[in-house]
Amino acid sequence: MREKLSQRLVRLEEIHAAAVRAQEACSQLIGPSAAEIVRERLRVRGFVQTGNESLAETMARAFGMNSGEHRAYLRERTAGGNTV
Repeated sequence: MREKLSQRLVRLEEIHAAAVRAQEACSQLIGPSAAEIVRERLRVRGFVQTGNESLAETMARAFGMNSGEHRAYLRERTAGGNTV
């Protein structure tokens, strides 16, 4: 029983290591995430996340809106509204 469990553990560790290598390779090919790109573009324009501020809150601040207004704007745009 212990030998079987030990063999299974070794196999799971091999699978996990392969998955980690694949994920690292993939992230190197893909590049930065959308959030990282947005965060950098905001930073360049002088809008840096502060304290517990979320990326959405930072975006709202950059647009001159509060979080509720930004959420309503995004909701309207998602629903197909044509507000600019």
